[in-house]
Amino acid sequence: RRSAMTQLGNGLANAGHHEDELSVREAELAMERRLDAPEEDVFVTQSNLASTYRELGLIEKATDMLRNVYSGRVRLKGEEDQETIIAALNYASNLGQLRRFEEAKSLLRKIMPVARRILGETHEITLRTRKIYAQVLYNDPGATLDDIRE
Repeated sequence: RRSAMTQLGNGLANAGHHEDELSVREAELAMERRLDAPEEDVFVTQSNLASTYRELGLIEKATDMLRNVYSGRVRLKGEEDQETIIAALNYASNLGQLRRFEEAKSLLRKIMPVARRILGETHEITLRTRKIYAQVLYNDPGATLDDIRE
């Protein structure tokens, strides 16, 4: 059942039917909670739902969900896990979009060295952390010259 709902949600997302996708994603999450699904599955569904919220312009709601995914992954797998790093990156990206620059910078400064150590300097995820950090610095009107030189 889970796979069918995921596929339906993905199909609706790809077709740009985000309101319908939202109904499917919310039903999928409710079902997983009711059936006491593994936390990993719930995190994936919550991440998908956060993406749907973001597509619908519900950035605050998406960010809250991504914060829960990140903190849950830290609790379950620790900070030195690739999926945890991805969750942190998604959360930080949304924080930047909400112009919560200090929170985004703090989180990115925390995960960048972990990503470099665990994944390597040239790994796509490591490079994405650096890119998002640069975007946050660029968009932050309170960034100092020292920040930007980073």
